[in-house]
Amino acid sequence: MEFIKIAIYGKAKSGKDTFANLLMNEFEKKLPSDELIFHTAFAEPIKRFVWSLFPGEFSQTSLFGPSQNRENKILGTELSYRQLLCDMGELLKKYDPDIWINKTFQTIDDKIKETQRVIIKESSWQLSTSFIKGISYQPVKTRAFIISDLRFKREYDALKTQNYFLIKLIRPDNDYFSNHCSETELE
Repeated sequence: MEFIKIAIYGKAKSGKDTFANLLMNEFEKKLPSDELIFHTAFAEPIKRFVWSLFPGEFSQTSLFGPSQNRENKILGTELSYRQLLCDMGELLKKYDPDIWINKTFQTIDDKIKETQRVIIKESSWQLSTSFIKGISYQPVKTRAFIISDLRFKREYDALKTQNYFLIKLIRPDNDYFSNHCSETELE
């Protein structure tokens, strides 16, 4: 099966996730019901890692919510959540420069291998016995992938070799500035 593969890049706060969600909505309108679109990010495994290190200390929206939440300072420090994520991501890339690329591609490969999902028929909501009879398994194909946080040259090169369609977002009214390599490497 041919996959639709898209990666989005641009500065922080340029609307990458918003654009990815708009694309997903458009794809969902056009794809058959047995085909799915999958959205991920290179930063997802970093966020899950940080979340596992500090369970209960950070609100989930600080890491996984809107981008502006990552600008908030971590309680008792001068560091932002964004800085912590950047530092952790860069630290682990010293041991394996492709760690986040490999983790993201593994997530995508796992999604491709996922071939079934539970479909609950509308008529199954009457009684519990009929509810159980109404559950059926239907093969599902993941048809499209969107990665919404391309930031580094190694990621760019890896996605090019995988034939991703690369979209650069430029938001003229975005005055966010950072000299972190995740914001400057693809300029």
